[in-house]
Amino acid sequence: IMDTYNQKHSLFNAMNKFIAAVNNMDQTVMVPSLLRDVPLEDENKSNVNGVSSTGASNCYSDKWDMYKYFVLLKFIKDDIEWGAVQLDHRKKDKAASIDISG
Repeated sequence: IMDTYNQKHSLFNAMNKFIAAVNNMDQTVMVPSLLRDVPLEDENKSNVNGVSSTGASNCYSDKWDMYKYFVLLKFIKDDIEWGAVQLDHRKKDKAASIDISG
């Protein structure tokens, strides 16, 4: 029983650390759109078996810039904080507000 409690507590701590890191990133980056077309890493960094030192495969690192990863991390944080069900409700509310004002 104690292992299950520690595992849940560990997952909760990891999620809180991730959320804090993304919030810090969000506060640090003043103009996220400036991250567009900025490569994720130097071309000189080593790749082993098609995977870069950051863990991203070559097919993603060639097509993705820092802005896309920035947005992806923010979406993941929102999913962790609010859950997928509430995300669906927010999308419906947003669509309804657009229909009313439009």
